[in-house]
Amino acid sequence: MRRVFPVLVLFVALGASAGCGIGGAREAHPDALVGKITHNGQPMKSVAIFVIGPAGETAGGTTNEEGVYTIPSPPKGKLKFRLISPGSGKPRFPVKYTLPNNDLSFEYTDGKQTYDMDLK
Repeated sequence: MRRVFPVLVLFVALGASAGCGIGGAREAHPDALVGKITHNGQPMKSVAIFVIGPAGETAGGTTNEEGVYTIPSPPKGKLKFRLISPGSGKPRFPVKYTLPNNDLSFEYTDGKQTYDMDLK
C-alpha cells in the first residue's frame, strides 16, 4: 500500500485538474459515488478521498468548497475509505480517518449513489 499511495495522490491531483471530484459535479458521472464530508457540521474542503475496493482496486476524488466530492466509476462492492487533509501538519478532522482501517465503509453496487460522511 505504501508504494500505491503516491500514485493515488497523483491520480487525485490529475483528476481534480480535469474536473473529476470537484465543484458540485454530483450530476456529471452516471456511475459515481457522490457525497459531502463534514466535521462537526462544517464542510471539509480540499480533502483527498480514496476508496479501496474488495480486490484492492482504487479510485479517488477531492472535495470542493462545500465539502462535496465525486468519485467517478468506483469499484463495486464494499468500499473502504481513506481521507487526506490538505497541506502538511495535523488534519482538520480526527486522525483515524487518514488511516487505511478506519470505520468508514460503503457498499457500492452501480449507478449514482450517495454516501455523506460526518466525521466525529
